[in-house]
Amino acid sequence: MAISDVKKVLLVVHKDEKGALVKELQKASIIHISDIWQSNLFDELKESEKPLRAQRDDILQRLKRVINGLKAYAPPSGGGLFGGGREKVSSKEYHEIVKNYDPSPVLERYEQIKRRQNNIKLEKNTIRDLVNNLSPWEPMDYDVTEFGERGDVVLTAGTVPVKSVELLKDAPAEFEEVNRDSKKVYVVVAYLKEKQNEAKKALMACGFEPFDFSSLKGKVSEILAELKDRLQELELEEEKLEAELAELASERRKLLVIHDYYATLFEREKIDELSFATDETFILAGWVLKDNWDKFNGIVDKFESATVVELPISDDEKPPIALKNKKFFRPYELITEMYGLPDFREVDPTPLLTPFFIVFFGVCLTDAGYGLIIALFSLWLMKKMGASNKLLAILAGGGLFTIIAGALTGGWFGDLFVRFNMSFLNSIRMKLMWFDPMQEPMKFFYISLAMGYIQILFGLMIGFYNKWKLGEKLDGIANELAWIIVLMGLVLLYVAHFGWAKWPIYLGLALILFLSSKSKNPILRVFEGLYNIYNGIGFVGDLLSYVRLMALGMVTAGIAMAVNITAQLVKPIPFVGWLIAILILIGGHIFSIAVNVLGAFVHTMRLQYVEFFTHFYTDGGKPFRPFSERYDFVEVEN
Repeated sequence: MAISDVKKVLLVVHKDEKGALVKELQKASIIHISDIWQSNLFDELKESEKPLRAQRDDILQRLKRVINGLKAYAPPSGGGLFGGGREKVSSKEYHEIVKNYDPSPVLERYEQIKRRQNNIKLEKNTIRDLVNNLSPWEPMDYDVTEFGERGDVVLTAGTVPVKSVELLKDAPAEFEEVNRDSKKVYVVVAYLKEKQNEAKKALMACGFEPFDFSSLKGKVSEILAELKDRLQELELEEEKLEAELAELASERRKLLVIHDYYATLFEREKIDELSFATDETFILAGWVLKDNWDKFNGIVDKFESATVVELPISDDEKPPIALKNKKFFRPYELITEMYGLPDFREVDPTPLLTPFFIVFFGVCLTDAGYGLIIALFSLWLMKKMGASNKLLAILAGGGLFTIIAGALTGGWFGDLFVRFNMSFLNSIRMKLMWFDPMQEPMKFFYISLAMGYIQILFGLMIGFYNKWKLGEKLDGIANELAWIIVLMGLVLLYVAHFGWAKWPIYLGLALILFLSSKSKNPILRVFEGLYNIYNGIGFVGDLLSYVRLMALGMVTAGIAMAVNITAQLVKPIPFVGWLIAILILIGGHIFSIAVNVLGAFVHTMRLQYVEFFTHFYTDGGKPFRPFSERYDFVEVEN
């Protein structure tokens, strides 16, 4: 339930030992490197002395492009789900590949093949377009080179609309119909050169559109045959190129290793851009977690010339944030990280939101059957992936509470047990059920409001604690504490009907009225206090937002019920009724689970961000990113 303590350090080492020390630090993955040029440690240095950024991304981009391109030709592998994880490589194989393998021939050949494939694709498209345009002219028994001026005669070809073909008979030209379709007539037209202007006007009036044969030679049927032969040649070449890519795919495993080797190497080289060096020394600034302090010093002590100086953290500095939670809360760091990491002076909201997230997720679904499937499926996926997954762990936790929420409200795949007369299961359902939301929706409504009230009150308490911790005690009393008193008093007065509760309400309102403003003008202070009291209407909106818990729970029950009714309607169909009903039940409930899980996750997360965090949490922290070896594609064993 905390943010890890960090120490700010300056590391100085002789250049002769710099490479080995940096390599050790990268292996250990314990120091967050900060940009020394952005600090005030060396204000006297000129910007021109900063090392230029190396152009090292090209080789990684080439490797990644080839790796992704060959993926379709390589067999599934890797330790992750469905072969989607990192490739497992032994330490021996890794170092042998790094030492002996040159990826350049594979990269170059792959790029040549892709360029040739693109050119083939363009040529095939051009040929297909030409074939489509020439096909209507195939019956024409002319060499297309004959078109144009031939002595006193001009010979041309083109199309006219079907409705205008009769008008050609009145033109000062002769024509021969070659082909026609529903819209056009394909014609060859001949006219005397001396009547060229008159003939062109008449053809234009008929809607004549000339066809350009100027780049072609021979009869159309011969041209089409040649084009089709060329298409076959290109397709054969494509098949050969595809086969060659399949052969190249055998090199993909080595490319994965080389990519990650270069990535790790380049991460090491980036240190030069963030650090400062003289002719003899290398100076590095960064942050180390307090838990890793002894390990960090142990590495530095191995190098005779290395020295560590712990630097004070100034008030305007923001150290990088590393969340430190117990195993149960760790998956929910994902929710915090999606919103933004806390400032190092704030509390980590992760363990504070965790119980609310689990409960709200379950209430949004309120179906024990759905919860059972979600929990089992998430746990199975986590086991299949061979590693922890925060999102799946969140879904598993939410699924488990969904079982409880569903059992208490009688939701087991909707009303499946009732609708299909499963008397034994229904009797168990009835024993576990507290109330039926479809019969008593107002009870569900009040439960949703109560959960919202508790979370809002809890958020104000955390906000008060934060301000008290930061020394903003008066502001915390006049705002968060005052509203806590008012909100608790309202419940005691109007729900519990304790008449004396009006006095705490008056006290809280007085604190807001006279102390919440920081203005020195007493009149302005009162007006600002009144405005802050008026803003308290926002609590009503926040509270009503929690009604979505009831709404989503009712929607889940409604969709599940609709699936069951549909299956029940088709069940009486002779012979195949039961089969269709089972398919509807399986497909319908899978769809319902997918849709409602998405809705439950998104809306539960929204309640944390909009209604809970706004009362105490500002975020703004930058993540602690340890300088480490980079493995995007492979996992080196041992």
